[in-house]
Amino acid sequence: MELLLGVFFGVISMMGFGAQDFVMARASRRIGAFKTSLWFMAVALGLMALLSIFLFTSIALTTTVLLVLLLASLLSLVGLLSFNKGLRVGNISVVATLGNVWGAVTAVLGIVLLGEKITLLQVFSITLIIIGTIMVSLKLRGMLRGSGHIGEGVEFAVITLFSWGIYYFLLGALVKDIGWFDTAFLTTLITVALFIVYGIATGSEMGIKRIDMPILFFIGLLSLFGFLAYNLGVSYNYTSIVAPISSASPIITILLALLLLKERLSTSQQAGIVLVLIGLIALSI
Repeated sequence: MELLLGVFFGVISMMGFGAQDFVMARASRRIGAFKTSLWFMAVALGLMALLSIFLFTSIALTTTVLLVLLLASLLSLVGLLSFNKGLRVGNISVVATLGNVWGAVTAVLGIVLLGEKITLLQVFSITLIIIGTIMVSLKLRGMLRGSGHIGEGVEFAVITLFSWGIYYFLLGALVKDIGWFDTAFLTTLITVALFIVYGIATGSEMGIKRIDMPILFFIGLLSLFGFLAYNLGVSYNYTSIVAPISSASPIITILLALLLLKERLSTSQQAGIVLVLIGLIALSI
């Protein structure tokens, strides 16, 4: 039953992150990527601070745990900054696709470093989810006609891929040490602090208009939804299983674009969605 709860929360995380990316993509064009990232995380932190009254355990933190928390938060920051940079200078389809395969890196690290043992059916299911995610994210027409050449921005996408892959792996390890909520709250707190330090060091504009607060609040709420669900998921099931499910979030982003923006799915995207659904069903067996 607990293993199924892990899969369930992985799907909830996928939905939260997918909806967040859809809204954030539209908001960042008007507000700016850095300010959008800073403020939606600040909103998520504020909401977590309210929840901490009931959920924070105030456990004693060792030096090792504190260092891992700092490293995880730094990787979160690096991944987000490099992803946004890649989207600005490179081919959107390529950057978005590579960046969203972080679940594969997390899964491999979970198996190799945490000794997570999964069955051949689970390996097959995870592979289907990863391949399906790539097919949904990568639009060949976008590669040929989108902004930038195929090779542009790839270095930033690779940085994002490994930064987020290691980051979500570390979250799984931290959840086992200090619990799902404490991990979410402390990493978000440190990440927001690092964002502020980065903004001051680079002279970035950090102020926002009052009219932008509602959408930033909504993005922060979706981020909180996805983040807490991920941490809950890895508290019930292997990181190597929950991470690929969560990283399949582009499916939700694409479906929202289909429903709300009337965009059309290519044949490869339709096939990708089917593969992910088959993988999710197989993991639930």
